Amino acid sequence: MSKACSAARARNVRSFWAGWLGLALVTSLLGPAAAHAFPGYFNNVPNGPVLVTAAAADRCTLCHSIPSPGMCAAMSMTPPCLNAGFGVPYMAAGWTPALAAADLDGDGFSNGQELQDAAGAWTVGAAAPGIAAHVTSPFSAAEHPGLHDADMDHVCWFGRDTNNDFLCTGAGEKSATDRDCDDANAARHTGADELCDGADQDCDGESDEGLEGCDPGIGSCGAGQGENKDGDCLPREQIDGDRDGYCHAGQDLSDPADWDCADAGEQNGAIDCDEFDAEISPTATEACLDGADNDCDAETDAADADCADYADADGDGYCALGEDQDGDGFCDTEDETESDKRDCDDDDEGFNPDADEDCTSGEDENCDGLLDGRDAQCGDYRDEDRDGLCPDGRDEDDDFLCDQSGEAGEAVDCDDALSNVYEGAPENCIDERDNDCDGDADEASACVADRDEDEDGYCPLGRDLSSPRDGDCTDSGEDQEVSDCDDSDADTGPAATEKCADRVDNDCDGDVDLADGDCARLLDGDGDAYCPAGHDINGDGDCLDFDEERPIRDCDDGDPERRPRSGEDCGDGVDNDCNDRVDGFDPACGCDDDDACAVSEPCMAGRCVRGACEAVVDATCGEGGVEDEDGGSDLEPGDRRDSGSNDRADGGAAPAPRFEEVGCGCRSIGARTTPAALPFGALLTVLLLARARRRRPR
Repeated sequence: MSKACSAARARNVRSFWAGWLGLALVTSLLGPAAAHAFPGYFNNVPNGPVLVTAAAADRCTLCHSIPSPGMCAAMSMTPPCLNAGFGVPYMAAGWTPALAAADLDGDGFSNGQELQDAAGAWTVGAAAPGIAAHVTSPFSAAEHPGLHDADMDHVCWFGRDTNNDFLCTGAGEKSATDRDCDDANAARHTGADELCDGADQDCDGESDEGLEGCDPGIGSCGAGQGENKDGDCLPREQIDGDRDGYCHAGQDLSDPADWDCADAGEQNGAIDCDEFDAEISPTATEACLDGADNDCDAETDAADADCADYADADGDGYCALGEDQDGDGFCDTEDETESDKRDCDDDDEGFNPDADEDCTSGEDENCDGLLDGRDAQCGDYRDEDRDGLCPDGRDEDDDFLCDQSGEAGEAVDCDDALSNVYEGAPENCIDERDNDCDGDADEASACVADRDEDEDGYCPLGRDLSSPRDGDCTDSGEDQEVSDCDDSDADTGPAATEKCADRVDNDCDGDVDLADGDCARLLDGDGDAYCPAGHDINGDGDCLDFDEERPIRDCDDGDPERRPRSGEDCGDGVDNDCNDRVDGFDPACGCDDDDACAVSEPCMAGRCVRGACEAVVDATCGEGGVEDEDGGSDLEPGDRRDSGSNDRADGGAAPAPRFEEVGCGCRSIGARTTPAALPFGALLTVLLLARARRRRPR
């Protein structure tokens, strides 16, 4: 072997042993650290051992920037290559709430949520928090709690599904407080109702809280079970605890009810969402304002279709039952439902209390219950003075409005407060008004005294006093403050009578029809549907319409409580029902004795006869004088009145008080009754007695 070959072989041997020595050195330096240090670190984070097993391939990236920290030096990086999102803060302070709230992989879920300790409250040595099966990798955005809603209850391991895609990845869905602690049971998640079964339905770490008198082991049953009517132990979700016919897992169809939903056909999908309140079940009615899902359809209050009147369907700020004051689309608070502003058409945003009224549409746009011309916004479409004309139209159908087709659009009444002022009205020459709306008042061309065209004795200015009439008002004394306001019509003039329904100022006093005091009898002044001369059948405030002017009448048009058919208030001294009978004299009242039959007419008295009052002539009136208390015709001694007929009071000491006539032959103290006042029968009796005395033997 040449020296060159020997030298090369020696170099190879040295390189081989140098390589093995280097590997042994690396193994001695790095091997123990890799084998023992990382499991130690993982034990210092919540559910770390679970994460080591589930993510063994890249578990190092929880703290390090590269999968193999031992390669830091080889890659010219500074060992131990800790990442800023987890490794640096962890090495500085360990597991803290701040580290739990951070999001290493940027998937929208915090490190704590992914490790089942969202609050960062876990401490080294404590039991692992949360659910081991729900641990996800905080260093991989491809895996997180929002991807899991296996039971489709719209709650993920963390997060709440609001758009019904059974994921919690959308905006606002990555909740830190909503969680599913049993993704195989749709009845267990944040917000679920607790059942008396020893389990934690609402995932808050406590079981059966808030359930008064709850004993999860009812009778001989164990935790998570309950007794039915027969004493059988069944899973709690199959027990009808509130006896409303529904369980948390079905409907009790047995007849009679056996208080469970375990029989065939009873697991039909209808569930009781509150097993301890019989007022809450699938057949209950949504209360709309109590904050509970009464009918168990997963919709509460105004969000429930049954409460549509509490929702603002057209978005105009108003609901059928209130005003949306907070802009949330609902009217579900006390202040909102007590508002007197309500939407009368919640399918059309053009209808609401703030809308402008269209005065000729036939609809109530501003929801005040008044249509068109009757609305306060439509004053120009009303005939306030009832002269047939409005400021913006002509009333063609006699409803005192100008809001129908063909009525509106022509300004014709220049003063709707005066019934004798409108376009084309006759000029009244003494009222200083522009009656015909031509811009001039009492114009000379119309106000003349030299003619009486209709020969009614009145001129446009003055009165024809000539006898016979000479057709003018220019003679001495005829220049009077009177005016024939329509000298072409003999039925119109100062001496005429107001006709009340012809839209003409017949008596030329400046008032037309019902505005004239002469027609007050046809107005319902107190709004009780009766006028002094009739019955307002159609409720328009007057008794002018067909068959309304009738004998039935309002006897007090200033008091709505006094009207025909109102009923008699017995004992108040008033004719309440306008039948000309008061209190006991009214058949509705009757009487028990004469005291209930008082009358005010002189010489009349009230008597109760067979339960009804009658007015009769007072028996104390007539020739006998004043009746005393014992029924006699004379008063007792000492009353200073003449008990006989000698004009002397008791003892003859002084003349008796005289009697005055008060009508019907009655006498009151003050003057004697004259013989002429005595009835003829009494006078005849006196003459016969005198004749008998003369014939008596002496």
